[in-house]
Amino acid sequence: MVAYIGCQLVGIKPGDTFVVSSGAGAVGNIAGQLALVRGASRVIASVGSPEKVEFVKRTFGFHEAFDYHQGWPDLGGVDVYYDNVGGWQLDAALDAMNVHGRIIICGATDELCAGETYKTRNSERILEKRLTVRGFTTLDHLDIFPAFEKEFPELVASGQVVLHETIIEGGVEQIVPAVQAQLTGAYFGKVLLRF
Repeated sequence: MVAYIGCQLVGIKPGDTFVVSSGAGAVGNIAGQLALVRGASRVIASVGSPEKVEFVKRTFGFHEAFDYHQGWPDLGGVDVYYDNVGGWQLDAALDAMNVHGRIIICGATDELCAGETYKTRNSERILEKRLTVRGFTTLDHLDIFPAFEKEFPELVASGQVVLHETIIEGGVEQIVPAVQAQLTGAYFGKVLLRF
């Protein structure tokens, strides 16, 4: 639902170059797949390991992916950036954006993991490039739920969107370690705890 709402709000157009941070995560992988469905000509994922680079290309069909630990490569021009992490990756995206690009901000896990607020260094790019930057929360957009309920199950049933889950076995004592591991990028796709 979060990925769907963000993609609706940012308005993906055919031919867009779409970049998503945390592209192997629960929200990021769905956002990237929805960008493919909406006709983006390049879908690029920022991920946390070489294994995830190969995983998102093979499993979700993303055109490109890179390990952000190696920095951001020159991506050409980016039309849409779906931000799940904030921090320095948002700064890098601001530099990579095309004029009149759109940024949708869904999360700030970089700051959560660092335990401190990141000071954006490239905010002048928002003005220079006339960017649209929008943050959102799911409950602000209950009006989008009916469209999600109609379209998304069909996309999954047709194979246009692949749902990938990592299942953690254990009891309630596994909740905190699982959340900590998720924030550090230990998993692929949506993380579920089986009791």
